[in-house]
Amino acid sequence: MKIERIAENKIRCTLNKQDLSDFDVKLSEFAYGTPKARTLFESLMKQAEAELGFEPDEMPLMIEAMPEAPDRLILIQSSANSLRMKKMPWMMKILEVPS
Repeated sequence: MKIERIAENKIRCTLNKQDLSDFDVKLSEFAYGTPKARTLFESLMKQAEAELGFEPDEMPLMIEAMPEAPDRLILIQSSANSLRMKKMPWMMKILEVPS
């Protein structure tokens, strides 16, 4: 598992086949937010905080999941800018963010 900061409010996590196996998670489970995928994500966030000091103070946390190969997944997490979100009420509705 490789975690790197790519911006002040954004990190990239690279998960390989072994990482997914360690948590008994399949790539497809990230699309549905299964308990196993959530456990893996929580572990990633704890590791990002410990290694990089990444503590998103703004919610919601936006997550992009991109399969890079059949056995590798890239997750990009970024804290959403609340002022920008308020300018996009349709996005707030999708993400169920209170106004």
